[in-house]
Amino acid sequence: FPTRRSSDLNIWTSGIPLAKPEVAASAVKATQGGFISTHLDSLDPELYGILHGWEKRRGDSRNIGLILKGINNCLAAGKDPGGIVNCITYTTPLATGDARATIDYFQEKFGIKTCVTLFNPAIDRMENSSWEPTNSQIKDIFNFRDQVNYLNDPSCGPMDVSKFYCGTQIGRAHV
Repeated sequence: FPTRRSSDLNIWTSGIPLAKPEVAASAVKATQGGFISTHLDSLDPELYGILHGWEKRRGDSRNIGLILKGINNCLAAGKDPGGIVNCITYTTPLATGDARATIDYFQEKFGIKTCVTLFNPAIDRMENSSWEPTNSQIKDIFNFRDQVNYLNDPSCGPMDVSKFYCGTQIGRAHV
């Protein structure tokens, strides 16, 4: 295998661990020349709780503040906003305007672009099918994202991540 340099590394994270300044500083150092991706679908605490809940429990909306703190920590540690991307999993609950507001917020507040991934349930398809965005909703969000983030560039297409991202993830647990 070819030797990898730290400039080749990208980090995909919820963003929550970056709320610790030392973790953010390490991430910035490890991704020189690469990028850091956070995951904040919505700034609305109620909607965040619904999107990140499970088994009839709400997700912890306090994570919104932790993720934003993590982004600020990365910027304070010297990461260029062009080297950070926020990822949203696009669902019908976000299609009512919340995804647009989140894309706008990240661009205006931080100069950070948004990666849009499409919700497509692999398990319990019938139970979650109402969250699958329609073709017109998908077209709308990518057109909007392009107008905000990529005025002079072509769209990334229907999925911002490739098969190589989805098929080559390596995780390391910290105990």
